[in-house]
Amino acid sequence: AQKRGENIASVIGKDYKVFCDDIISNLPPKSIKENILSTFDLICWCTSILCAINIVISSTTINLIKNIISNKPLILDLSVSIGTILSFVIIIGAAVIIVEYIIKTSLNTKKKKNKPGTIKLFFTVAGFMAVILFITWVGKATLFTVNIFIAIAFTIALYLVHIVLSKMQ
Repeated sequence: AQKRGENIASVIGKDYKVFCDDIISNLPPKSIKENILSTFDLICWCTSILCAINIVISSTTINLIKNIISNKPLILDLSVSIGTILSFVIIIGAAVIIVEYIIKTSLNTKKKKNKPGTIKLFFTVAGFMAVILFITWVGKATLFTVNIFIAIAFTIALYLVHIVLSKMQ
């Protein structure tokens, strides 16, 4: 259209949402295998990022750096708590929900005055606080310990799996 000298309005029309919906509806649907691979790819990618962050900010890494500087014996065990696992699940789940919501509503041009009710807001905040309290209460228990270099290798492996899976799609 650009080579023919047409402007974008003549190609898309006045309603860009209808144009985008038409393009999306003409795409072939994903197979079950593609959906499973895509989900597994997303989980590997998110988990590798969270693992990397967890390794960098862990007390084990900080103590390791202090011990290297002060020439003390190195402690390489990284503790993984129930709270860490629960946090990973909640963070990944919340991220997926937020992104899906944005994808589904980003082209809506009508602004809705969607004021949440007081009761709905109360239960949302109470539920969020209950989850945080639960993670704080149960989360300190160490689930297992792992050598920090094995944790780094696991993180890199997850990221490499993500790269391979993303190229397959």
